[in-house]
Formats: sequence, structure tokens, C-alpha cells
Amino acid sequence: TGSEAPDIYYGPFAKFLKGFRQTELNDTEPRTNIWSMEEIVANQFPSNCLDRQFLIYSIATDGATGLFSVVNQMISALATALMLNRTLMFVTQTDKPWMYAPRHQCHDAIGRYRAWNCYLDPITNCEAPKVDDIRRFGRPQGHLWTKLAEFQTYAKNYKSVTLNIFFAREVFARLTQNPPLDSAQHMQHDANLVAFLFRPVRAIVQYKEGLKAWLGLDKVSSFATVHIRRTDKANEAFLYTTTEYIQMLRESNAPKHVFIMTDDPSVAGALQEISDRTGAGFRFYHSPQLRPREGATPAMIRDSSATRSDAASAPEFPVVRHTVEFVADCMIAAEATFFVGSCGS
Repeated sequence: TGSEAPDIYYGPFAKFLKGFRQTELNDTEPRTNIWSMEEIVANQFPSNCLDRQFLIYSIATDGATGLFSVVNQMISALATALMLNRTLMFVTQTDKPWMYAPRHQCHDAIGRYRAWNCYLDPITNCEAPKVDDIRRFGRPQGHLWTKLAEFQTYAKNYKSVTLNIFFAREVFARLTQNPPLDSAQHMQHDANLVAFLFRPVRAIVQYKEGLKAWLGLDKVSSFATVHIRRTDKANEAFLYTTTEYIQMLRESNAPKHVFIMTDDPSVAGALQEISDRTGAGFRFYHSPQLRPREGATPAMIRDSSATRSDAASAPEFPVVRHTVEFVADCMIAAEATFFVGSCGS
């Protein structure tokens, strides 16, 4: 913290990264770079945007990836931007609308498309440059994207560099160098990055507070959260029965007040019935707006008027309302002192 040099986890790109950040390297002892919130904010909100170099993360608008999949990609992108001493920006490829953020609902006061800011606070005060001094990296082939093998040679020469993790997962993973998932270093590495990125806009925060008060969870000293996903992730491993969720709550001495996140309307009643019948003593709470029974999958959102069996009469999926409700549920869940969820959660 402060003026101390941050501890950095280096890997195959150590020699390459040395040119971007002056730090003593120690290849025999893996280390993780734990960025302070002050360092992140200073990197993302520079006093002079004209003098900054940028790392532009461009999401594929036609990819079937969920909201938090994109947030997870942004964690790696922000870590990379910090290591390269570049300010991270979020854009959609060729300015196409993101499936979670319709253009007509997600724009600023002067009409500029703001996909990320539809739900989360801005990650920078700089605007993506509309100049030719941009180099795109990510696709192994194609006239718009330079091979990632050339990244080492060309990255430093360009004011703006555009990356897409989906087109180069393996190389991007080596570049970001996250510590092992089962290590405390991984939690420390991600904590401030996530806290900076996942800052819901004021309207969603207010909605969450109102929902929490309506449920009565603002009046309890502590509560647990159960996330039961029964639709698009139903075939994954480690899917538990409602009885097993009750057993896990009991065995772990979880709080008796339990908030439910689910896409199955039958779950809430089933959990309460089992708890009452077995004397477990839990009281369950859930949002009045349960996610749709068929699951709000990316494919469903994208094809809501084209591929469903009732396509002729199916209205456009209310994706903004659904996403606001989902983010609010996640915010409440994050305030719990205990969490139980399936692998697909």
C-alpha cells in the first residue's frame, strides 16, 4: 500500500511485462499483484486522458455469455490494464448493442450508447479515442485483428490496444497471470478488482434497499442465502435436491433467516415445507419477481422473438427489468453471512 511496490505474480510473460512495470523479478517464487483501491482508481480516472494509453476491452455482442461472465472477463482485463499501465475501457464490437443493454434504454444524456453503465457505474472518466492509432489483438486471423504473437512487439507503440479474451483465452490467461483458484492470493488479487467493477448504479441500489425492506431482511441481524438454479444449468454436476440444501444449512449452523435466489417458483414453497416438517426452523424469503421458468439464458434473450415455439406471439423479453432484478438479488445475497449454491450458481 502507499508508496510500496506491489507484489506481482509473474509467469511466462515475465520478460515481456518487465518493460511495462519496473519491479524486481523473482521467477522462482510465484507472487500475486494485489492492487489497492487507490491504485485502481488512479489508473482508471487519470487527471489527463490525453496523455494516457488505453486497453480497450471489446466484448462480442453475439456471444452466448451471461452478465457475470462478462464481469469475470473484465476482472482479467482490468488486471492486465494495471500491469500494462493503461486505462481500461469497455466497448462492444463495432458499437453493436449488448444483449443485456438495448440501445434505446442504455444511453447517456446526449445519446451516446453506454452498455456497461446501464447497470454499473463508469469505470473511467476517459472516452474511447476515435482515431486510427488503435491496434487490435485477439483473433489469430483476420484483417482487423493482429496475431497475439505480435503483441510483445507492437503493444508499446500504440496509444490504444483492443483485446478480446474470448478470441485468445490461453494467451490472455498467461498475460493476466491470476494466482491458483484455491489460494488466498487469488481472493486477495480479485477483491479490489471486483469491488471496483461491480458498483451498481444508484437506481439499482435503491431498488435493492426497497426490496430488502419489503422482505423484512433489513430487520434481522443476519441471514443466509441459497441459490438454486434449475433451468439452463440443470444438467450440470453437483445439483442438489431441496432436502440436501436444508441439510447443508442445518449442518453448517447457518442463520435461520434465508434469502432464496432461484428461477424455479416451486423452490420457495418446497424449502419452507421441508423446514417446517423436519423442525429445522428456517424462514425463507424470496423476491416477488422470480426469474422465468424457462430460464433467462443469453440464447433466450437473443432469440425471444425468433426461435421460441410461440415466436409469433412472444413479446420482446424485458431484459433490462430482469437484469435489474437479478443484480439486486445478487446484492442482497452478497450481504449474507452464509451462502449455499450449486456448481451452476
